[in-house]
Amino acid sequence: MHARTSRRTALLLLSTAGLAWLPAAVTIAQEVPAASTPAIRSTGNACRDSMIRLTRVVSIEFNDQKLEDIVRYLGEITTVQIEALWADDRNVSGLDKERQISLKAERVTALDLIERILDKATDATDSNGSATWQFTEDGTLQIGPRERLNHARRLVAYDINDLLFEYRDKLNSPAFDLNQALQSAGGSGGGGQAPFQNNQQRQQPQEEPRRSKTERADDIVKILIDSVERDQWQNNGGSGATLRVWQGVLLITAPDYIHRQVDGYSFWPASHTSYASLNNRQYVRFDPLPPAMIEKFRKDTQPAIASEKAKTEPKAPDTK
Repeated sequence: MHARTSRRTALLLLSTAGLAWLPAAVTIAQEVPAASTPAIRSTGNACRDSMIRLTRVVSIEFNDQKLEDIVRYLGEITTVQIEALWADDRNVSGLDKERQISLKAERVTALDLIERILDKATDATDSNGSATWQFTEDGTLQIGPRERLNHARRLVAYDINDLLFEYRDKLNSPAFDLNQALQSAGGSGGGGQAPFQNNQQRQQPQEEPRRSKTERADDIVKILIDSVERDQWQNNGGSGATLRVWQGVLLITAPDYIHRQVDGYSFWPASHTSYASLNNRQYVRFDPLPPAMIEKFRKDTQPAIASEKAKTEPKAPDTK
C-alpha cells in the first residue's frame, strides 16, 4: 500500500512556438511515472479517474499569465475536463479570464496547484467569496466562486448515531465478593451470603446531569457549521447549505465542495485523505494513490462491467 515507484523529472520549456495560446514562456518540471501509458483505464468511477489525474505531482512557474490560458493548460496536462465559471454578461459573479497570475510551485499535486491559483484568482475582500473547486457526477472539475458553485446542490444523509451514543458507568451495580463466593463453595451449605453485595450504602460520586440526545446532536451541528464553510450555512445567514437532524441522521443539502469537507469522498481511500485548518478555513488534501491500489480499483470494476455488458448484448439463438 505504501510502496513507492521510481519517478523521473522531465524539464519542459514551453514557448509561444509550442503553444500559441500561451503568450509568455512557462517553465514546467513535471513528475511523471517512469513507465507511463498514453491511455488511462477507468477505475469504474469518473470522479476517481479525474482525481487520479489531478494528484499527479508537478512543479511549475507562471509569470503574469492570463487565468484563461492557465486553465486551458491545466486541462491539457491533466487530461481532466475543467469547467470554469467565468464572469460574463449573464453572470456578474465569476472568474476573470484576463486576471494575471504569477505563481511558482515545487512538487505539488495538480489539484494543490489549482487551489493556489484559485486563491490568487479572487480577492479576499470579494463579497462573493473566494473561488474553489468541486466535481460533477461525470468527473468534470468545476472551478469558480462559491456563489456560483452553490447552484449545484445535493442531499446527503450522514448517520451520527454512533457519535450520539453516551456510555455511562453503572454506579449502583452490585459488587462481587470473591472471598465470600469461595467460602460458600467450600462450606457445608446453608447460611451463606450471596457473593453479589448491594452497593447502595456505599458513598457514590455525584452523577452529572444527563444531557439529552437532542442536545448532543445540537453540539455536533454547531461544531460542523462553525468549522466547515461557516458563512455558507443557512443557520449562519448563508444560502449555500442547509442542515437538519432526523432520528440521529444529519440531512445536509449542499454543493459538492461542502460535502467533501464534511466526510471526504467515498471513492477516495481515507488513508490518503487528510484535513487541515488554515486562516479559519478547512482544507481537504487528497494524496496520490500507489499504482497497486489504482490497479486494484480497475480489477474490482471489471466483473461489474462484464456483467452489464452481458445484460445488454443479445443472446445467441439456441440451435439445439
